[in-house]
Amino acid sequence: MIVTVLDICEDRLEDLFNGRPFDMLDAALTDTVKKFPLDIKFISFIRLSNFFGFQPFRDMIEGMRMDTKKVRYENYQELYLYCYYVDGTVALMTVPVMGISPESSSHASSVYNYALSLGIENQLMNILRDVGEYVEVYSIVYQEHAC
Repeated sequence: MIVTVLDICEDRLEDLFNGRPFDMLDAALTDTVKKFPLDIKFISFIRLSNFFGFQPFRDMIEGMRMDTKKVRYENYQELYLYCYYVDGTVALMTVPVMGISPESSSHASSVYNYALSLGIENQLMNILRDVGEYVEVYSIVYQEHAC
């Protein structure tokens, strides 16, 4: 059932980015995305080399899917990808809204890469904080050598 809901969310997201919002919440996000476009095609992340502005939104939904079916992360690469899906995406989406100071000497690509790193590190910290709960409640297992 959750997968079906996520499929619906993904379809609505596609419609939203094509200018066809479903409801007022979608319209608000459509307006925000138009005002603060997400231009992250230059991010140096394996999976992100050829994508457009709404890929992080899709990837966040993929992270939600992972939460419904993935219970074991065998190595750091798998864990890193999960962290990208659930928190790195959020960090990328916030950059256009927060903006980059005109006085900044950093190139936009550096800012997006820093945001991505911060999001992934934030999720790793969340995992370290909550690892006991994750194991007990969700049966999610992070291998000791993965971290």
